This record gives sequence, structure tokens and C-alpha cells, in this order.
Amino acid sequence: MGVERNIVFLILMLLKNAYAVFCFHSPLQGFNHLKPKNRLFYSLRSQAAYLNEETWREKVWAHRKRVYELLSPGFLRGEERKESSDRGDSAVEFAALDPHNPIYNFLLEYYNVRGRKGTKRLARWSPGFNVRERLQLLLGGGTAADAREFQVFLENASEEDVEEALLCSKGTFVTHEEMGKRGLVYSLQELRSADELATYNWYKSILASTAANAPVLNCYGLHEWAMQYQPEGEPDPPSRSYQKLKLRVSQQVINDAVEQNVVCCTHFDALRFFAPAAKKLNKHDPSFLSRENQLLLENPACLHSSMDLLKIAIKLSPFGEAETLADALEVSIMSRTLDVAASPYDARDYGLSPIMIETAEGKSVYKAQQVKLFNSF
Repeated sequence: MGVERNIVFLILMLLKNAYAVFCFHSPLQGFNHLKPKNRLFYSLRSQAAYLNEETWREKVWAHRKRVYELLSPGFLRGEERKESSDRGDSAVEFAALDPHNPIYNFLLEYYNVRGRKGTKRLARWSPGFNVRERLQLLLGGGTAADAREFQVFLENASEEDVEEALLCSKGTFVTHEEMGKRGLVYSLQELRSADELATYNWYKSILASTAANAPVLNCYGLHEWAMQYQPEGEPDPPSRSYQKLKLRVSQQVINDAVEQNVVCCTHFDALRFFAPAAKKLNKHDPSFLSRENQLLLENPACLHSSMDLLKIAIKLSPFGEAETLADALEVSIMSRTLDVAASPYDARDYGLSPIMIETAEGKSVYKAQQVKLFNSF
């Protein structure tokens, strides 16, 4: 990825997809609406991108390979299952993620990427609804105002492609009237419920406010330290019950780091896990940090905010393109890596050297890496 692809660029790409889903959700015209069991033939409007089989399969395997390369360092060993493609590519081995790996276990805990099924789900490909801008495969003309009528047709896509986790499942198998080919069509009419639309609207709002807010580059990852904060006489922090990694520093060093620095966490879901005694030490009053006020504080340099871009990309599938989902996956893993390295935990058994943010030198290293991640992933 080039230097022009930064965090804000990714946020705007996700926002574009969320905006399209939310704003252009009215039922599409141009379909022969039959009973589900008889949906063997649809008449597609000219506002459809017809992707020939060679084009979309090439993209399927490129996406699958990229997701595998991003996830494979976190796989459980000895659990792989070979899945050879019909194209004769080398085998791609997907496996469940190791729940003890501190870099990858957030995918299980936060985003429900569980078992082989979960990792393969991230490898499913979908074209997204800006495909016409990228591939220029429209049958006919069209402008952005036509998005509510836009459809994407994958030539010769089969039920087996969905069953084998190559393609996203939220589509309809049809026969293309003009081309006489059977395949899979994606359209925004697959969104039906008010709850689904409300979810997309919330993510649209989160993305828009995150992109608009200034990046905060002086937090130094102290949220992880605040989760382990325990002054004398205070009960064990809640995180002590589920955090299995050993600490690399003493409790006194943790307490000093929290008390002698400015904790300025803006991420609601991180603050929820602060030790009770640490919440009042945060720059932002805990009564202000709420789900409703998340729109005011979320910032594009926040590691947990960057990790949550993956959650949004997953929710947008198949209405967002797979390339953006893979970008979000890469950013989330990079963010998590920095998050764990700067924590008070010892992750050296997993090949991760600590960034000692309890020192001035460590703070400089952390900020440099955060700026690098923010500016170019």
C-alpha cells in the first residue's frame, strides 16, 4: 500500500460504503419478484456491473491470499486444513486463531472471529458498490444518483463458491437475461430491516465524526496501564481476572505511570475496562465518556478506534468491497501490535519486544510509531 493510504483515507472509504448503504436502501426496480424458491431468473437493469468470471475469481484469490498472510501468524498450530483452489494455486491453510496470542486474540474477543469459520469469513470476497468506479464494467451509463438502482452480477458464481467461503452469502443466484449466464447478484435490496439500517447509520456517524476530529498523539497507550492500576487498599482491578499475560513491571511502576502522566483516553470501550480508581484520573470525566458522546471524542489516531474499523468493515460486508475489509484487518493488527507492545504486559514469548512508555525514550518511540501508523499503513 502506498503512503497516500492512511487511516483517514481508510475511514473515508468505509464511510463511503456506509453512506451508500444507508442512503440508497429503497427497494430496487428492474427485478422479476418471484417466490424465493422460484428465484431462478431475474431481469437486471442496465445499471448493473457485469463481472466476468476471470475478473472476479482473480480478485477472490488475491483477497484470500492477503487475508491468510495477515492472519496466519496467529493461527493455532496443527489445526490447519488445506483448501486447494480449482486454479491450481498452492494450498491455502486456514485455521482457528490462538486464543492466547495477545496480538490476535482481540479478533476473537472483540469481533467474534472464532474457529476456522471465523477466519474464513474474513476471506470471503465481495465487490462492493463502488465497483463501477474501479472496474468500469457498467452495462450502460450511470451516475452516482443512480446508486439506489445499482447491482453487481458475478458471472458463473455458484452455490459452491458461497459454501466454500469464497464469496459473501448475502446475494441472490439469478440468470442474467441479456448474457444468458447464471451467477450471483448483489444489491442493496438485501437490506430489509429498520434495525439493519439503524446500525449502518450509527457507523456512518461514527466514521464521519472520527475523520473530522483531530488526532490525539499524546496518550502513549496508558489505557492498558489504567486497566491494571491498583493503589494500596483498592481491590484487584477487573482486568486481573481475564488478562493471562504476566506483567513486565511491578505494580508500583504501573501506579506511578498512571499517576504521574496525563491519561487522556477518548475511547469509550477502553474506559469501560479501567480499574475503578483510574477512571477519575482520566482527562475526560467518566460521566462524559458515554456511547452517546462517543461521536464527540473518537479520534483517528486512537489505536482502539483503528481496530474498530475492522468491526465496521465486517458489518458492511458484502456492501463494502473486500479490499477495504482487508485494509481494515491490516490496520487493526498493526494497531493491536502497538497496543500490546506499549502495555505493562510481557509479550516477548510471542516475539514482541516491549515499548517502555514508562520512560521518556519509550514515549518517543510510541509516538513515532503511532504517527507512522496514522500517516501510512
